[in-house]
Amino acid sequence: MKIVHYWKEWAVFFLQGVIEESQNHIAMSKRIISLYDEIKKTLRRTDQYEIVDYLFNNLNLIPTEFLKQTNLPKSAVYTTLRQLETAGYIVRTGSE
Repeated sequence: MKIVHYWKEWAVFFLQGVIEESQNHIAMSKRIISLYDEIKKTLRRTDQYEIVDYLFNNLNLIPTEFLKQTNLPKSAVYTTLRQLETAGYIVRTGSE
């Protein structure tokens, strides 16, 4: 019977870990969604959402590469990136 008791303790311990990690992931997901919505509210035009979507899907954006994939004007892309950088949402690395 001791083996059954230890097995049950281990199962409870394991499932408690699953519950805690699930709660952490749910909270993190809610914060990410909140950040996404917050960033979108700072933008002036809905066509800028494409840039935010790209950032959330890739976590990295090289403007010249992004411009090859979008119909947005170059000036709009760079203006939006500057706006997001000024607001503290992104950090520029590299020379572009």
